[in-house]
Amino acid sequence: MKFTAGELQGFSRTQSESLQDTCTIDRYSASYNSYGEPVISYVTSSGILCGVNMTGGRESYKDQMIVTNSDLVLRLPMDTLIDKKDRVTITKRYGVAVSGIQYQVISDPRKGVSGIQVDLSRIVI
Repeated sequence: MKFTAGELQGFSRTQSESLQDTCTIDRYSASYNSYGEPVISYVTSSGILCGVNMTGGRESYKDQMIVTNSDLVLRLPMDTLIDKKDRVTITKRYGVAVSGIQYQVISDPRKGVSGIQVDLSRIVI
C-alpha cells in the first residue's frame, strides 16, 4: 500500500507532536595522538525533541549472534542524523529537566513512515 504525500506529511506531524522529551545526540569523534593511538571524544549537539520508550531491557542480535541488552527505544524526527557510534543524553522527560543520563546507540536507525527509532543501552560509569 502506498501513501500519498499528504498522508505521509500527516504521519510525520503526528509523530512530531508525540515527541514529549528532549535529548542531545553526542556525536562520536576520533582523532589520533602523537603515538598514533585513537583519542575518542563526543561532540554534544543542541537539544532536539525525542520520544523515550522504556523497554525494561530487551535482547537484540547482531553480527555473530552476540546478544545485547536495550534499555529503551528512542523515537526521533525523520530528518535526524544518528549513528551506532553516537551517544544520547536525555535532558528532559515530559518537559521536566532531568540529570543527563547517557545512553549508547546499539542498533542501526530504523526508518518508518513518520520517524526514526534506535535502541539504546544505559552507560554506567
